[in-house]
Amino acid sequence: LAATASRIRATGRDRVAVVHLRKSWNEDEHLPTPVGAATGWVFTAIGPETEATVPWLHWTVALSHEILELVADPDLNTLIKGPHPAAKREVFHYREVCDPVQANMYQIDGVLLSNFVLPHYYNGEGEAGGDNDFLGWRSKRLGRTAPKLPALKAFRWRHHGEIGFWDPTLHRTNRYVTFPLSDPDDPPDKARKVKGETGRLRRYARPR
Repeated sequence: LAATASRIRATGRDRVAVVHLRKSWNEDEHLPTPVGAATGWVFTAIGPETEATVPWLHWTVALSHEILELVADPDLNTLIKGPHPAAKREVFHYREVCDPVQANMYQIDGVLLSNFVLPHYYNGEGEAGGDNDFLGWRSKRLGRTAPKLPALKAFRWRHHGEIGFWDPTLHRTNRYVTFPLSDPDDPPDKARKVKGETGRLRRYARPR
């Protein structure tokens, strides 16, 4: 099954995005994709043990994650200058709008969906506040009726979230960095294993 998203208006031109829904990854299988189309992958049969430890890989959460990121930056070629998370220098962050808060979910009519960061998240002052992500914004406005989440600082992440950036100070083949570095048994690393070679960051995000 290949689900084709509606045409996306981006920088004055029409774009087509394709999201493939598959039970699992098969490296020998070739799925046709229109030339020039941005592509996302969602796996619907990840196993109960994996879903129990990495609930944001549930297929409806993963689908909303992929669609939001395809809308925000179809080719994943937008770089935003911001602080390195562990060093006193600036790097160039990818606009992956769900990854920093990927473990935060919410429901609409019983369907689980992914949280996402808002434009203010990419502010140069490193500010924290309820307007840096959707659920933080909603919590701020609904008060006690919404779950309380820790404030999200600009260019940072919540528990089990991650960020990706391009670091020009590193050797050419290692300039793309996923942060924070984690143990292979941590949920974010398990998520990367499930995504395998279909992860959008690994397919598109290597500036030359």
